[in-house]
Amino acid sequence: MKPLYIVLNFICCGLLCLLTNCQHDSSPSNPIPEPTPTTNASTVIKDGIEYLLQTDRVTYQIGEIVTITYRVTNREEAVQNLGFLINQQEIYLVIESHASVLWEYDNNPTGRPTAPREFSLSAGASETFTVRWKIPSSFTPGNYEVKCQLLLSPYPGNLPVIAPLSSLQIQILR
Repeated sequence: MKPLYIVLNFICCGLLCLLTNCQHDSSPSNPIPEPTPTTNASTVIKDGIEYLLQTDRVTYQIGEIVTITYRVTNREEAVQNLGFLINQQEIYLVIESHASVLWEYDNNPTGRPTAPREFSLSAGASETFTVRWKIPSSFTPGNYEVKCQLLLSPYPGNLPVIAPLSSLQIQILR
């Protein structure tokens, strides 16, 4: 009779817990995680290459720094050779509002000549571009679009690669 009593008691306690929306974690080593800032990302895969555009958060205050990461990853088994010509901007990166460009990234602000650059991506390998942008005080609160595209040049023996335009939204508060 005692085992039946224990089983019925266990079932009743379980039903009571379900009915009262009881939440119990008997593991003291399993604490509730602290909230972390949410990253904001957009991924496009084209011709075996993954293009990831990401900001470190979704919401910012005027004057804060936005960290923008653009990563190109080879998702094919074959090596991908990509490159840039002399004095070529490597990435097109803009902040827009209502289809108007409000800020544009310049990877060569000095205007000095830059050498051509080629890089190879083996299977699963990535090339990452990171830009830190301080939101100017001239910006007003609202929603903005971050757009980015890799600007590639054809190199002899390379496949013609036209990178897609990636975009995502950020919100700027006061």
